[in-house]
Amino acid sequence: LLGQSKSLIGLNMLEIADHKPAVFQRGLMEVIAMADKGLIKPTIAKEFDHTEIAQAHEYLGSRDSIGKVAVKW
Repeated sequence: LLGQSKSLIGLNMLEIADHKPAVFQRGLMEVIAMADKGLIKPTIAKEFDHTEIAQAHEYLGSRDSIGKVAVKW
């Protein structure tokens, strides 16, 4: 990352949602619009059925996932 002048930045979205809901909503709508246009594509590590929530939680806890873990209803 350093050689290419890139960075990783983390933030607590719940804090923003609690204290500045309009900012959170605007940001969320922008992310949804970018996803709809195909500008961003989240990496899905694994999908679980809603009946497999315990397994999904175990998978997250194992720290083996790279990307999002989705639960389908």
